Amino acid sequence: IENINASEQEYEQWLKIFKELGMKSFEMMAEQHDIEIARTQAVTHFVGRTLDDTGFFTPSELDTNGAIKLREIMNYTVNDTIELFEDMMKFNPYARGNVEKLVKSAKKLLGSYL
Repeated sequence: IENINASEQEYEQWLKIFKELGMKSFEMMAEQHDIEIARTQAVTHFVGRTLDDTGFFTPSELDTNGAIKLREIMNYTVNDTIELFEDMMKFNPYARGNVEKLVKSAKKLLGSYL
């Protein structure tokens, strides 16, 4: 939450409402929010949707804990709308760069084995 246009009373009222709903609020500037969302949510959604697109992650009796966690990420992200991911990529100025960094790193790792 960043208080830009609200009075102090309105701001405190919103914080109280969120708390009563069981939500945890973090006070930060909008830019810091975008940086954190790009690092956490945008990259997670990209990985989850990429895994879903491969079709690799159907359950198997040989699944490792890591495979189970990757499937959980995939299932979590594909249950959100594609518009959420598209909007993060379109409107968050840091999201695309973080995803591109991940793709570049994957290509570098893959290239070392080819």
